[in-house]
Amino acid sequence: MNTLQRIKIVKIHLYSLVETIGSKMKNFILSLIIGTLFLGCTVKNSSLENSTNKAIKELSDTSENIPHWLKDTNSLDALGAIGSAYKTTGGSKFQQTEAMANGRDILRDKIKRKVSTVIEKLLEELLVDSEMKLSKVEILEIAEKIGTHISLQSISGSKKRAVWFDKKENLYVMVTIDALIIKELTVTGTRVLLSNYRDLYTLFKREKGREILIGILDKEIYN
Repeated sequence: MNTLQRIKIVKIHLYSLVETIGSKMKNFILSLIIGTLFLGCTVKNSSLENSTNKAIKELSDTSENIPHWLKDTNSLDALGAIGSAYKTTGGSKFQQTEAMANGRDILRDKIKRKVSTVIEKLLEELLVDSEMKLSKVEILEIAEKIGTHISLQSISGSKKRAVWFDKKENLYVMVTIDALIIKELTVTGTRVLLSNYRDLYTLFKREKGREILIGILDKEIYN
């Protein structure tokens, strides 16, 4: 069950439990639960990435001949990630499914961080000479919302690029996504999502925010 499915189920049950509570309190509780779910997924993805990196380091310390894309994981920027899965009694098909799922989870988290950074820089640039003021916390909150949305939307475009089994038959998969997909979704998604913030959206259109965003993406997305 993915994150969005969990959120839908939680919302359904939560509405039935708090039907008698005022709308403001209901929305507050919903926001709190959903935020916790996303935080849990981020922690899980970070743990997956750390576990995979540890396994790769252990392989690098042995005499086993491992592929270059495992030796130099730093060359895999926010557009690539490595998923892994131990050999199990479930068979190779299950193992490949698990490795791909793990790789996509890690990649999705990387995309979220990358896009959030881009949006943070966009907002800071838009606000430099503006009468409109936002706190750092507000900027980060908006940036994270957009980053989360784009990462969930774009991950379906990721593909398996390389596969390798070690001597113990543990599987490693390189998952990548075309930078152009992230760029296009970020440009379109940012415009749509900023429309929820009327004053900020007006500033975005007036100051040619789309052009500024594209410029930041061109610098950041491939780094």
